Amino acid sequence: MRTTSRGSRSGQSLVEMALLLPMVLLILTGTVDLGRLAYANVSISNAAYVGAQYGSASPDYALDTSGIQNRVIAETTTLHGMTGSNPSVMSTSGTDAYGNQYVSVSVAFNFAPVVSYPLLPATLSFTRTVTMRVQI
Repeated sequence: MRTTSRGSRSGQSLVEMALLLPMVLLILTGTVDLGRLAYANVSISNAAYVGAQYGSASPDYALDTSGIQNRVIAETTTLHGMTGSNPSVMSTSGTDAYGNQYVSVSVAFNFAPVVSYPLLPATLSFTRTVTMRVQI
């Protein structure tokens, strides 16, 4: 019966850790970035909704582009990962074929991941648009 000495396997776990640690860290940072992206996406959608809700409150508010923009920016103050200072906000109002007045709010933002990944650009651009009928 042959026994192996403990000294011949002394660095095995260190080598395994060195081989697996980069892959585990890449999966971990990818998961964190995916969560941040989902949070930013929902926050921008909510901000567009808040802006459209403000604009749809009355015909006067539908034309108040600075008020709509202020509502959107106030909704995105806690959003991290955006490049630039504020999201880009564009609001338009008009009348549909039935004579109903509507307001449309588009919010665009650039998201920067924590780590740059191969095959992905350094920043990802997203736009969310919400359209609501103006209350009379």
